[in-house]
Amino acid sequence: MHAGLCISTLITGRVRCLQLVSATSMAVVFKPMDPVKVKEALKKQGIGMEVKLTETDGTHVTGILTAIHDTNFELTPKNTFQPTVISYEQVMAMQMGKSTIAKVGTGIGIASRVYLAVVVVAFIVIIAVEAHSG
Repeated sequence: MHAGLCISTLITGRVRCLQLVSATSMAVVFKPMDPVKVKEALKKQGIGMEVKLTETDGTHVTGILTAIHDTNFELTPKNTFQPTVISYEQVMAMQMGKSTIAKVGTGIGIASRVYLAVVVVAFIVIIAVEAHSG
């Protein structure tokens, strides 16, 4: 009879199980995520989202989610145009980041704040120079 302990993290859904093989040794068994939950999470985030995952064979894949199908999905790595097809059953751990559009929006927001700060400082300097010379 085998006894074991399974721990699942709420954020990544990664499940780690320690299975007691005998009284003197332990083996670590990694279980894949629930395929239905993987598919739901990908659909919720949508196409264009950056995804980092670990497959059941230990392979790490990072790319942009480019397609969601019934039995698999496609990630396209940043430096290539060839998508990688991954079955939902292959996903052991998954982390999702911002979409490309969100990253561009964040950059535009930061740039506009910097521009506004420069304009305000320039305006203050102009007023100070005119007040001092007048």
